[in-house]
This record gives sequence, C-alpha cells and structure tokens, in this order.
Amino acid sequence: MFSLDPDHPKDVADVLESAGLLEVSEYRVFELAYAAWFSTAGEAPDKKMFERAFFAYLYRDRVPPWVRAYTREIVQRADAGTFDPADYGITYAPPTPTMIYLGVRYAFWAVMALTFIIASAQVVTAPEGCYFPPCY
Repeated sequence: MFSLDPDHPKDVADVLESAGLLEVSEYRVFELAYAAWFSTAGEAPDKKMFERAFFAYLYRDRVPPWVRAYTREIVQRADAGTFDPADYGITYAPPTPTMIYLGVRYAFWAVMALTFIIASAQVVTAPEGCYFPPCY
C-alpha cells in the first residue's frame, strides 16, 4: 500500500488506494461500493444518504462500512496479485485509429515546435544590455 500522507487513517488510505487501482475518482469508488453493498446496479443511490456519507468522508475522514468492506476487498486482492478492474465493472476502451492518428500528429507538431525553438536559440545572438526591468 502506498501513502501520500502518513496521517491518513487506514480506511481513508484504502479508499485512496482503491481509487488509484481502479483509476477512478473517490466519488466513483463510493458509487461502486454502494451498488455492490445494496445491490442496486443501474439504480441511483439515495442521494441524501449518499451525499451525507461522502461529505463525512471528505471533511471528517469517516468511511461508511459499505465503502470500508469494498475498498478492503480491492486492496487485499491487489496485495494478493489477483486484482482485475474488470471484476468491478471498470473497462477501458482500446484506442481508436483516430485517437492514434491524432496522438502521432500532436507529438509530431510538438517535436517540430521544440526543434524550431532550439534551432532559433542557436542561430540568434542575444543583444547586450538589460533584459528585464528594473534596469539600473
């Protein structure tokens, strides 16, 4: 388990680690935990109770039992090496040809711009004197 802040309680650290492992937000971890605990896949959670639990987590580091059980399972499976985000309904779409094309295109233009800047810096001679105010 990693820890960005050693002052976090274990339950909060488990929520943070689960969010990192699933590559989702902490709010989404709460949604997934709610659906798993209350078996309401596809249904919206009780908004008032859900927000109350999430804000208690945000401001007072209180993790509800249904989130605690869910995140502990994720962390235990990750430690055991049997963790797969697909088991929790998290799937990642493969890149489309358009995404690949645009990525290569943007990388090409970024390299060209950097090359131009470096080449310009080598060719141009700097003027003598003060560059930034105040000049005395």
